[in-house]
Amino acid sequence: MYTLYDTRTVHPFDRYEYTRASIASELAPVAIHGRSPGQLLAVMSVEKVGDFAVEVATWAADREVVVRRTERLIRACDPECYRIYLGVTPGVRMEQADHRLEFRARDIGLYDVSRPWTTTHTTGRALLRVIMLTFPRALVPIDRAAIRPLVGTVMPRNLPGRGLVAQFLVGLTEPAGTDDPGLADVLRECAVGLIRQRLGEPSGITPHTRRLLYQACINGIIRRNLGNPALDPDGIAKEANISPRYLRVLHGLIGGWVLRLRGWR
Repeated sequence: MYTLYDTRTVHPFDRYEYTRASIASELAPVAIHGRSPGQLLAVMSVEKVGDFAVEVATWAADREVVVRRTERLIRACDPECYRIYLGVTPGVRMEQADHRLEFRARDIGLYDVSRPWTTTHTTGRALLRVIMLTFPRALVPIDRAAIRPLVGTVMPRNLPGRGLVAQFLVGLTEPAGTDDPGLADVLRECAVGLIRQRLGEPSGITPHTRRLLYQACINGIIRRNLGNPALDPDGIAKEANISPRYLRVLHGLIGGWVLRLRGWR
């Protein structure tokens, strides 16, 4: 991932104005409103994967800061995209399409970057961290009228596959997390499948989609641990939150992506 902006690279007195200028260069430009915080940390990292943009934002401030995407900004730059928004940590408030919610840790929401929204970054000791997956609406073969009621809402916690999608998105931010050559296809299955799942369609997070997500997760674990002589299937299964038995099932279904590991039988 490359760093789009990082307030740690500028003097503390300049960080607010630096951030105000930097966020105008985001894929869906926004504007900051309100008084300057006395302390501010704002970091945005981005990675392009095919038609998808994986964006990771880290934020901390001693004053609440409001960020808005307005009609004027949309007219100036509209990439015509949906955005899946994962709150890695709690404390971010979002408003879009008359829906208002405060994200808890691992909450997932769906947004339309062609519609105005307001984000409030709250204060606190802990860093706020979010992961955003942005992709063209044209990639989603579902009528926009069907998706419109979902915009600005959070995916129910009991939605099948939601936790697996959250785990997958977090894995993208790890070192080498976006190096998989087949990742664009996995992202497409993930994004479209999650929306279909929320709509109650049978073609949502299918067994095939689950296998792709687990494969991407496990490949990431392997890449991050290739220099670890203690790496074995049991350790991979534990980090992937699956049983060693299910790991063996996946291995048989998908192919030899763990054959190199010591102790595999």
